[in-house]
Amino acid sequence: MKQIYNLVFVGIFCCLTTFAQQGTEVYVANLDLSTDSLKINEVINISNNEGYDNQPSFFSYEKILFASTRNNQTDIALYDVKDKTTTWLSNTPNGSEYSPLKIPGRDAVSAVRLDKDGLQRL
Repeated sequence: MKQIYNLVFVGIFCCLTTFAQQGTEVYVANLDLSTDSLKINEVINISNNEGYDNQPSFFSYEKILFASTRNNQTDIALYDVKDKTTTWLSNTPNGSEYSPLKIPGRDAVSAVRLDKDGLQRL
């Protein structure tokens, strides 16, 4: 009986992971810590895009990096919280970029690049 439960769990897990990366979004929100409780205010969808939008990281206090789908590839975008604008930082027709991070001490970004042939680069 335990094997049947394990098989059902594996089947459900495989189905969920198959669709895990579809239609993801990146959100920001204001956090209010002025009282003894935490309140979440003004939730904003900063990616607002069909496809894969994920892996956010802070570039600065007012700017957020994230990976986002456009033209059937994943590129790096930069969202400015103050101006509420998105700027595309990469456009690689022969591959995609993921996991954007600010390079400490520099005004630059690193990312993992995945070429269409499967080659990965930093």
